[in-house]
Amino acid sequence: MAHRQSAALKTAAALALLVLPACTGVEPTAVSAGTSVAQAGVTIFDRGKVRDVELVRYQDAVTAVQRAADRLSLTPTRCDETEGKRNCTAFVDDRGDHLVVVIERRTETMTLIQADVGTFGEILIGTLFIRQVQAELGTGPPQPTGHRPR
Repeated sequence: MAHRQSAALKTAAALALLVLPACTGVEPTAVSAGTSVAQAGVTIFDRGKVRDVELVRYQDAVTAVQRAADRLSLTPTRCDETEGKRNCTAFVDDRGDHLVVVIERRTETMTLIQADVGTFGEILIGTLFIRQVQAELGTGPPQPTGHRPR
């Protein structure tokens, strides 16, 4: 009897760890940094979003995002820009899944880049996109060669 109660208690505790973060606002995140924050940026994964902060100028980030989208054969569907400080571009892949990329100028030389695939989207698409942006900026590991847009 005690063994059953112990197993039930462990199961309840495990479920609570999965459910409570969503209720309390405490969010599980995975943080990854390269050899140094200044060199490779910081990437955070959270609820369908992949966030990266890079030591680059805003316009360089905008150009890198456009090149990354071209390299991954994504089709732009929308682009909104606010006074050269914030850019929101939506892309769609061949399956019709959406990727929304936000580029935000934080300082003259620090830019936030966020790839959002949605809560139930494929997070690996967002991760690949951010890695490709880093490769375009020269701040991340080189990406394998493959399809090159014309």
